[in-house]
Amino acid sequence: MESRHRLNQDEIATILENDDDYSPLDSDSEEEDRVVEDEVWSDNEDAMVDFVEDTSRQEDPDNNIASRESPNLELNMIGLLGLNNLKEPMTIIMDNAPYHSVQVNKTPNQSNRKSELVKWLNENGVTADIKMLKAELIALVRRHKPSTPTYALDEMAKEKGHQVLRLPLSFNAIELIWAQIKSHTARNNTSPPFTANKMLALLQDAINKVQPEDWSMVVNKIKRDIMSDWDRLSPGRPQKSFIDSSERSKRRKTKHLRSKELAELTYATQMQLRREGKVEASKVVKDLSRSPQRKQYERMRETNPSFFPCYSILQKAKKDCYPEIRVTETCAEVQVQKLMDHTVSRLIQLLGEAVEDSSEEEKCSLLLFSKWGCDGSQQVQYKMKFEYEDDSDANIFQSSVVPLQLIYGPEKKYYGKIQYHRHLAIVAP
Repeated sequence: MESRHRLNQDEIATILENDDDYSPLDSDSEEEDRVVEDEVWSDNEDAMVDFVEDTSRQEDPDNNIASRESPNLELNMIGLLGLNNLKEPMTIIMDNAPYHSVQVNKTPNQSNRKSELVKWLNENGVTADIKMLKAELIALVRRHKPSTPTYALDEMAKEKGHQVLRLPLSFNAIELIWAQIKSHTARNNTSPPFTANKMLALLQDAINKVQPEDWSMVVNKIKRDIMSDWDRLSPGRPQKSFIDSSERSKRRKTKHLRSKELAELTYATQMQLRREGKVEASKVVKDLSRSPQRKQYERMRETNPSFFPCYSILQKAKKDCYPEIRVTETCAEVQVQKLMDHTVSRLIQLLGEAVEDSSEEEKCSLLLFSKWGCDGSQQVQYKMKFEYEDDSDANIFQSSVVPLQLIYGPEKKYYGKIQYHRHLAIVAP
């Protein structure tokens, strides 16, 4: 890259006082110097400021006006050319480059002279004398220094109604995009003429080639980096991802999920798949969770008759799940002994080979543990005509029994706890 012009003091004053749109690239000077670019970005494209800094760094002060005053020079250019172009209050994201971090009333340190320490203390309302020892002055400075530094650029932004957020380069999406732009410019700026106009054209071409997909990629990368650093710096043992966890860890992590109703989990799975753009998979989960009607089931059976049993067989299997029930217009009841016999019979049928491999003594020592409960409630009375006038449907009372564990033998071994969500529907409806 080459610069066509070096700023002098009069031109700097012109920029700061009169012309917000002045750029050193507009000059027609033929002088050529090595330069670097810096930038200020916001979400307003008018607020991007490209400016050029002399990097020759010669000792001659006449040829190196930026060597000592560069931070203040660039700070003023950012303040006037950048902040004045922002049309509404915004958050300005930047790094901690030296010209971004010029401090107001900077706290002195041990490298400063005693006169500078005394001056800073007096300006901040602290009584100090040049006759004091330097160690005493440093102690006073440390005692009265502000808790956080005040940056000149932050104050300038605050006056305009903006706020400044400083982020490391790895957490700043615009820096990654800017690196992409500079990389494109460097790859294509390999042959003469090395002029500022050519550089501006290459930069504009690189900016035009930035696509929404590029932004999405860098934003997702930064999110991953932030979460990775958060996990790495958080106290305690580093957390593994769910996929990398062991089966035991997966069960522990999903314990609170498995306590939810199946309908809730199914619906949540559908919504999560839909949010990730997997609409077809969401439809499959929705279809699988439905209880198909007879016509729908028969249509599915036509696709694979050997896999889906006949509908009449399903009806018979469902009927076998019911114990002997007596139903009247005021009650539905099952004898407790018949209910327990039916439950044990269905459980043994379900356990299959596990029970068949047991000895006759163990089979005769089977013991079923169950729990029972009851509840009642009132409800709206409907104008129903009962066979007996004393009957009423104003109240309802229900008792229920749930099998828990089936054990056998003198050592009281058990076949396993009964999993309600898998077995109960097969034992009884």
